[in-house]
Amino acid sequence: MECTSVGFLSGPSLATDQSLDIERANVRVAYQGSPGTAIEEMVFKAFPDCIAVPCKKFVAAFEAVDSSLADIVVLPIENSSTGSFHQNYDLLLRHKLHIVQEVQVEIELCLWALPGVQKNDLRTIFSHPEEFAQCEHSLSSLRVIKKNVDHCAAGAEIISMQNLGDAGVIGNAQAAELYGLNIVECNFQDASPNLTRYLVLAKTADIPKEYGQYKTSIVFGLEEGPGILFKALSAFWMRDINLSKIESRPNKREPMRTQGNEKHFNYIFYVDFEASTAEVRVQNALNDLKVQQRATFLRVLGCYQMREVGLTAPICQLSVSST
Repeated sequence: MECTSVGFLSGPSLATDQSLDIERANVRVAYQGSPGTAIEEMVFKAFPDCIAVPCKKFVAAFEAVDSSLADIVVLPIENSSTGSFHQNYDLLLRHKLHIVQEVQVEIELCLWALPGVQKNDLRTIFSHPEEFAQCEHSLSSLRVIKKNVDHCAAGAEIISMQNLGDAGVIGNAQAAELYGLNIVECNFQDASPNLTRYLVLAKTADIPKEYGQYKTSIVFGLEEGPGILFKALSAFWMRDINLSKIESRPNKREPMRTQGNEKHFNYIFYVDFEASTAEVRVQNALNDLKVQQRATFLRVLGCYQMREVGLTAPICQLSVSST
């Protein structure tokens, strides 16, 4: 599937449709991954009776929902140690999907290899760049070559198929079992707890209530001017709306702006705040941002609630004790 851009929207896209029951049986869940990956494990924990729709790339997972091959897509957006998944922010704007839920997951990363291989035997380690980043300090004591793969299961498959006795993989515990590998070390990540935020997106927006534990995500651009970002964010401060995150990304449609004779990079801003779009104060803040602060565009990406899902620590401990 090819990736298509939806461009920039001119105003807020508040939810008006009936919400999708994303936790119903047989809901089709698209994600990037394959058997044994942490995201696949998270999908089946969060949506136990779902129909999995694995994709090779995040773009393909979004397009699966766009083309009605799946009902929802699960997208990692932030890790507690390494920060934002920057490229995934771009997908939020390029597709007309709504964020309908946030799922926070604690994931234990393990170092695994073929049976009998010890940590000091390793010369090459396969993993996704994100997992490497989460284990940077742990890797510093090993003299190994790091090789990037799309996901940890791909690295496990390479080791298993080629019988590589000097190679290891960083990933979740479940994949080791699937590919006949042993866990060399548990809790290989640099920090614990190791939390990842996943966003769940669908074609149909959820209908928020005025009260409740809601989070709203928006994206906007601003005209040039002194203190313009401060003024834009003050629209929320004046109404006692708590901002929980702000992320800037390059404006790929207009990457440069001109100020006098100088050229500067041009940015767009993603903001999360803790309130519902059903509240009058939020609607006034968004209107203020669009009209008074002259936002060049403004889009509500979703108003949603958060839940937590537990994953792999017990499996890892059992695997170690059995080797």
